[in-house]
Amino acid sequence: MPILNLQITQSHPYSFVFCVICVIFFNLVSFLLHPLRNLCYLRHISFLSIFAPLCFTFVESEPSALYLLYMHHWIKLFENQSEFENFIQLNTFVVFELRGEKICITRTPKGFYAVQDRCPHNGASLSRGMCSSNNEIVCPLHRYSFDLESGKQTSGGAFALRTYPISIKNEGVFVGIKAKWWEA
Repeated sequence: MPILNLQITQSHPYSFVFCVICVIFFNLVSFLLHPLRNLCYLRHISFLSIFAPLCFTFVESEPSALYLLYMHHWIKLFENQSEFENFIQLNTFVVFELRGEKICITRTPKGFYAVQDRCPHNGASLSRGMCSSNNEIVCPLHRYSFDLESGKQTSGGAFALRTYPISIKNEGVFVGIKAKWWEA
């Protein structure tokens, strides 16, 4: 069961002022660029007046972050850190399927990491690969390697891996899966 510990709060006190400034600025620019098209000017006013305030809703746990960009479903994997460390041995992989996504979790000397299990190059399961000494995961199919911390490819010509945050608290060990825009 996903744990949502984020609560929507009221907008930041300066967000209204910023919205008004943005609306005035963008309307002035659109009017100056299109002086003969007053209908375009009116269309920009209505669009910005409606949607600008929606961009400044903040989250209580991360007051400096925009709400839709940083909302995660925190899913509890283990009751405590020692259980987590005993289950995932050093330089081994364990695959969990959480909310329809296969997530490969590994433990290296530098810490715990969670990345997508599927290689972005050709779709091979990264859990069948290996960890390198450079804190990288290596695909078993074509030996492409990816940095475990950032997900960026370090060799080969593939896209970056999706990474997932791991949170170790007194209540347990959690993995964060980014919420879809319609779940917000």
